[in-house]
Amino acid sequence: MNWDEYRIKCYELGRNAEIYQRDGSFNERATALIECGMQEFSAEGGVTFLEQMISHGPLYDEVDRLLCPILLYTGDKICYGVLDGFARYLGQELSMLGNAVEEYNLEENGMSGLADFAGKRFRAVIGFQTYGFSVLASKEEYLHDLIVGPKFHMLLDHPVWMRNQLLHAPKNDYYVLTHDENYVRFIERYYPSVKGTFLVPPAGREYVPVEGEQLPSGEPGVEKIYDITFIGSYHDWRLWMPQVLEMNRKTGGVARRFLHHMLHHRDQTWEQGLEEVLDWMGRENLSDEEFRDLLFDIKPVCFIVMSYFREKIMDAIVAAEVPVHVFGDSWKQERYKRAKCLIRHPNLTPDESLRVYAQSKISLNIMSWHKAGMTERIANMMLNHAVTVTDESKYLVENYVEGEDYLAISLTDIAGVPKVLRQILEDEKKQQEIAESAYEKARNKETWACRAKRIMEIIDAIGE
Repeated sequence: MNWDEYRIKCYELGRNAEIYQRDGSFNERATALIECGMQEFSAEGGVTFLEQMISHGPLYDEVDRLLCPILLYTGDKICYGVLDGFARYLGQELSMLGNAVEEYNLEENGMSGLADFAGKRFRAVIGFQTYGFSVLASKEEYLHDLIVGPKFHMLLDHPVWMRNQLLHAPKNDYYVLTHDENYVRFIERYYPSVKGTFLVPPAGREYVPVEGEQLPSGEPGVEKIYDITFIGSYHDWRLWMPQVLEMNRKTGGVARRFLHHMLHHRDQTWEQGLEEVLDWMGRENLSDEEFRDLLFDIKPVCFIVMSYFREKIMDAIVAAEVPVHVFGDSWKQERYKRAKCLIRHPNLTPDESLRVYAQSKISLNIMSWHKAGMTERIANMMLNHAVTVTDESKYLVENYVEGEDYLAISLTDIAGVPKVLRQILEDEKKQQEIAESAYEKARNKETWACRAKRIMEIIDAIGE
């Protein structure tokens, strides 16, 4: 152990003294550092430094500002652990940049354990679509307002769905990271208590072949065994109709008018569509809060519209008898039971989906209405050399070239989707060109290493 390592150990003991005292390890840890300080670092004042750290003396605050870690919330099991994976991959890359990273598993340790962080300083606290930031310390104070340092909440859905998390959140130093430029503007307008919002999409990963996996050439890798894949779920939009009818009564006809409008204005955001509907109905004078809450109330309309167009695209593919490999139990429903061109496979874990992308020549993506966004699915396709076929977004247009890095489909030309898939399937040379062009760009834009660097830039800018 060198002097710097010793200093870090002393700091960690002082920072976590209460935790170590509870688990009974404090005395053993302190004794070991005292002995080391006396034997190895007496000239540097090792024991005196340790005393300063334990007592939180004047030197402690200075060291704490320099060495405090980034806190990452992990353990979320939603969607086969996708969010948990995001946190861990980001943590690895933040560590590679030289940051101390501390993980707290919300699933295993529970929300109550967050109380241990009250009064502590962190360079940043980062969570992924979690209720952790809504934990109260008292009836009038959020726990995270007792934690020193900026809090970053990465949201992966339209922010109106996240209304409760955004409204019940720390009042100080609370920031949002999101994957769509429209969502940045939405939060800035409709959630003014959020101190800042930044465009930071989730990243993708390359599949790493396990031992024994090899291409026909004998080289390590996986073979492209799937022509076209779609790793997405099927949702029957009809199941939301009772909710829409109920909300239509409560909103005086807004819900049904909004549904009709969005089905015919497929390139608009939800907020653009609702603004036009309210203007047409002569009800445009809502406050920002009233507008936000109305959109939240009629969100079943949004679920219907998204699911309706996904169904129509898959219907067009089935009618054209274009073979597509689909994954998950949702495709066992009656509607596609007799669709022979949909080749069904079991559910996938996040790591298994990476392998499928690596084995796919072409992969279809249908945005969940992210009109300016980027998703990890597209990043995963590109990073695993699968030709991405997707409806466009502002992010894609600004960062990639349609026809060179991906192929676009349009919600206004659903009948043309099978043609796009057939044409690229029949052109192996074009497949290779698009896949390689996208890969070269994505590995410099869409990895967790890229996201970690961007987040550190934001943290440093906030701290200035």
